[in-house]
Amino acid sequence: MGARVKEAPLLAMINISDAIVVHIQSTKSPREAWDNLIKDFAVNTKARRMQLKNELHTIEKRWMTINDYALTIKIICELIASIDITVDDQNRAEVCLNGLGPQYKSFKMSILTRENAPTFDDLVPMLIIIE
Repeated sequence: MGARVKEAPLLAMINISDAIVVHIQSTKSPREAWDNLIKDFAVNTKARRMQLKNELHTIEKRWMTINDYALTIKIICELIASIDITVDDQNRAEVCLNGLGPQYKSFKMSILTRENAPTFDDLVPMLIIIE
């Protein structure tokens, strides 16, 4: 069962899981409870940030279709954005190119030697045509 914490001025009731109560049960105010939660879970945020960045920079197409591969890159970028880190379009395109297998070697070379690199959204349809 979740415990309830009262916010003094508004007397609003908030449900908190038993696992979280341990982190705030000795606090004297909602602000102190919030500060404790931030302190206790900040490491997890840093770890999550590192994990997502690693996933983004090590993703490989392997057996996925281009559509699935592009969608996976987009999802990882959205997860990264949810923790206030922006992955710009150029980085998404670079990640996409870097994760392609050897069968895309000539395509990658043609893209990398262009004066103006395509955006991620332009790159995906090009890859679908090749697929």
